[in-house]
Amino acid sequence: MNDNQLLQLGIEALQKNKLEDAKKIFTNLLKKYPTNSEINHLLGFTFQLLNKIDQAIIYYQKAVNIKPNFAEAHKNLGNMFYKLGRINEAEPCYKKSIQIDPTLEEAKINLEIVLEQKKVFEWITKNKKVNKKEKKNFDKNPFVTERKVESNLLEQLYKIQTLELEKTKDVRFGNGKCSSDMKLFEKKNEIIKSFSKDIINIIKKVIGSEIYVVDSFLNILKTGSGTKPHKHLAPFDKKTGLDKQKYSLTYYVSVGDQTGKEPGILKLYDPDEEILPSNGTMVIIPSGRTHSSLYDGKKDRVMIGANFYSLD
Repeated sequence: MNDNQLLQLGIEALQKNKLEDAKKIFTNLLKKYPTNSEINHLLGFTFQLLNKIDQAIIYYQKAVNIKPNFAEAHKNLGNMFYKLGRINEAEPCYKKSIQIDPTLEEAKINLEIVLEQKKVFEWITKNKKVNKKEKKNFDKNPFVTERKVESNLLEQLYKIQTLELEKTKDVRFGNGKCSSDMKLFEKKNEIIKSFSKDIINIIKKVIGSEIYVVDSFLNILKTGSGTKPHKHLAPFDKKTGLDKQKYSLTYYVSVGDQTGKEPGILKLYDPDEEILPSNGTMVIIPSGRTHSSLYDGKKDRVMIGANFYSLD
C-alpha cells in the first residue's frame, strides 16, 4: 500500500469514527511527511473528535504555520480556542479564515459569537464599577410568573423570518421553526419592541440589577418537536467566571394543544422538576440548569426565549 492509499485509509477511518485507527495512520504518515499541512490538519481533526483539545491545537497550529492560507485549519484552530473559552485567541483565527475564504459560514457565525462575548465582558467590567443597586438573591430557581399576552403579539411573531429547526444543528429538533437569528428583541417591529422593553424591565426587577441580553429568539414547535436536555452556558462563561451571572428566560405566547402525551412540559433537572405552562407563563432559570421539552400537540406552540447576564 502506497502513502496515498494509506492517507485515504486514514480518512475512511475518520468517516467511520474509527478514531484510534485514524490517529495511528496519520501519526505514522507524519513521521515521513512532517511538513505536510493536510496530514497535520487531519491529525488535529482526529484529536478534536477524541476531545483532546490541547493536542488538536498543536497540529492545527502546525498546519497553518506550514500553509498560512489554509482557511479550514485557521477556522478549526479558532474552534478549539473557543471550546476552551479563549476567545481573544479564537477571534484572529476566525478573521484569518474568513479573509482567506469568505464562504466559511461557520467561521462567520462563530466570529459573531466571540465578538458578542467580548462585548458582554467589557459591559460587565465597565458597569460593575458604577452599579449602585443592591442585587437581590435569586433564590427562586425556577422563578415562575404570569404576564398577559398582547392580543396582536402572536400575529406579529409569525411575520418574523424563520428557518426549520432541523437546520439549526443545535439542541432543537423536529417539525418546527425558529427565528433565523438570535436578535429577536432588536427587531424594528413596534409591537415586538414594546414587548421586549417590558420583558427586560420585568427581568431587571426579578434579578435586581441591569442586564445584558445576549440572545433572544422565537421557537414555533409542531408535532414531534422540542429540545434535548441542555444548558445555555458557553466555555467563555466558565473561563471568565460569568457562569453564575447568566440566566435564561422562556415566555409562552401560545402553549398550543396540551391534550396529548407530550403537552410541552418544561423539564428541569438536578433537582428534577416539571412545569406545565399556560399562555403568558414566564420562567427564568440560571443558564447552568439543564432543561428539556417535548411537544406532540396538533396546534403550534409559540415561545420566546432569551439568555442574559446580570452585573453580579
